Amino acid sequence: MVSSYVDLTEEQQKMLDDAALSIVTIKRDTQSKLAASGAAFDDGGFGSKCDICGCTSFMGDALKCANDSCRHSCSDHVFT
Repeated sequence: MVSSYVDLTEEQQKMLDDAALSIVTIKRDTQSKLAASGAAFDDGGFGSKCDICGCTSFMGDALKCANDSCRHSCSDHVFT
C-alpha cells in the first residue's frame, strides 16, 4: 500500500489513512450538527473528491471508499 503522491511505508500509509478517516468523521459530524440546528455548511467539497479516480464523495466509514468504482483510501479523498 503506497500513496499515489508520496512513497510511504505501509505503517505510515495506515497512519495517514487513519488520520484522514478521522477528518472525514469529524466533517460528517459537523455537517450533521449544523444541519440539525438549521445552519448551512459549505466546505467547498473538502475531503470529497478522490485524487486518483475522481469519485465525487468518500463513502462509508472504513479506510477504503465503499464506492465500488473507487475503493481508494480515505487519504486519497482528503489529502489532495
